[in-house]
Amino acid sequence: ALAIYPLDHYWRATTVGNLGELEQRRGDLAGAERHYREALASHRAHYGPGHDRVATMLNRLGGVLHAQGRVDEAEVHLREALSIFRDRLPDGHPRLG
Repeated sequence: ALAIYPLDHYWRATTVGNLGELEQRRGDLAGAERHYREALASHRAHYGPGHDRVATMLNRLGGVLHAQGRVDEAEVHLREALSIFRDRLPDGHPRLG
């Protein structure tokens, strides 16, 4: 899939994020972090800072940082994700839990 999409194509970021999830499930936290950071930067560039895709990548990145014991760094990303989700989702939405 990465070979199909140009570097600046917005669907490429989704593929990169999915690769990050795969790396995380395999236990390669550094690989997952690298993919999540790439996908996050691309989503921010394509959708703007307050989009739910940005929040999803922030949430994933925060989770992998937490799993690495980088709790303070994780908190920054998780709080930013929560802020975006609060702005975009209705009260009681499962993602807010």
